Amino acid sequence: MDFGRLNLRRGVERGSTATIAVSCALALCAAFLALAGHDPLRAAGVLLENAIFRRDGIYESLTRAGPLAIAGLGIVVAFRANAYNIGADGQLTIGALAGVAALQLAGNLGLASGPWLLLMSALGGALFGAFAGWLRARFDANEIIVTIMLNYIAQQFLAWALRGPVQEAPRIFPRSDNIVE
Repeated sequence: MDFGRLNLRRGVERGSTATIAVSCALALCAAFLALAGHDPLRAAGVLLENAIFRRDGIYESLTRAGPLAIAGLGIVVAFRANAYNIGADGQLTIGALAGVAALQLAGNLGLASGPWLLLMSALGGALFGAFAGWLRARFDANEIIVTIMLNYIAQQFLAWALRGPVQEAPRIFPRSDNIVE
């Protein structure tokens, strides 16, 4: 059996499946836009122009895509270990909250603020995910159900924190103070 040929065939099958899925999604979006009375090609042009061809659009795209890519990598690692982690949203939320809280507690650390934020965010998200793993190991809890429920707990914890410990100094809006650049 030629494993090189088998892997190539499997890769082509996966690639064509992904291409078909993306094509169907784009066709569905175009159909909804057309039904709403908009030109799908113009919408695609505006989307690409604003997201890729403008400096602010590139920064915004990278800012939004970075955390999602990191969460996706975490899910891939969990799936490879035959654990079903559906709680990436909650872990991302708790990680971000842990980073903001750590920066507020530490104050302005100058150049060390960036690495400190990343380290505390990663630690917060990892500990929140580890809690689901502990429940699985200790009580044989279904990790799918536990991680889904933990997403809601993370949302409620964030809502509480934004109205309490990390709320901005004037205490008018449920948001944290701006993070220093």
